[in-house]
Amino acid sequence: GELVHDLFGPRYRNILTRFLLAIPRLFYFFLPIRITIRNEIIANTQVRVYYPKKRYSNAMVLFIHGGGWATLKPVDYDFLIVRFIKRLGMLIISINYRRSPEYRYPIPIDDCEAVYRELVTVDYKRYGIDPTQIFLMGDSAGGNIVAVLAQRQLRANFQKPKSQILIYPVIHPFDFQSPSYQQYYKLFRGYSMLNPRMMAQWYLHYLGIPVTRKNTRKILKNQHIR
Repeated sequence: GELVHDLFGPRYRNILTRFLLAIPRLFYFFLPIRITIRNEIIANTQVRVYYPKKRYSNAMVLFIHGGGWATLKPVDYDFLIVRFIKRLGMLIISINYRRSPEYRYPIPIDDCEAVYRELVTVDYKRYGIDPTQIFLMGDSAGGNIVAVLAQRQLRANFQKPKSQILIYPVIHPFDFQSPSYQQYYKLFRGYSMLNPRMMAQWYLHYLGIPVTRKNTRKILKNQHIR
């Protein structure tokens, strides 16, 4: 990864990461016949809709995937979403929001907000759901978008989601010297797919700041906050 970064730049490093993270799709099991998956459009945004053959509720989960705002897609979460469907028996829609670095902040959030508001005001009829029973769920960077999206609705006095379900959400970029980061350097350095340097670079991609070694070092040393 670092070699690709040095030779071709940060964008191609991110493309390589996307490719590597997509490899597990080749080994996915066959999906249960009691679940139908369709790629559809809501508010001009691509979504992946998971229909259970039998619903036990007219509530729904609006899922926002992680991946540093820059990698992964809804299809990468099929295995996880199918497990949710089996337990919940409700409709789940996963948003294929536009990713950085091609589309930086706030575009990913805007995409997700457009889908949420369309479901609340119009498309709840299309999907047979109760617009007051929409649960927002997201992991990592997706958890960040969920939290921001909920705050936006609160400040705009718009219909709030039923609840937020945040799975190890990215809440702030302020401290890259916290105990958990220190533990990483001591125990896991060089052995993980995700590392502090990649986190710093994904922040830079997302915010549209040049992904240089100098800027990356500033974040890792907590020199980016004044």
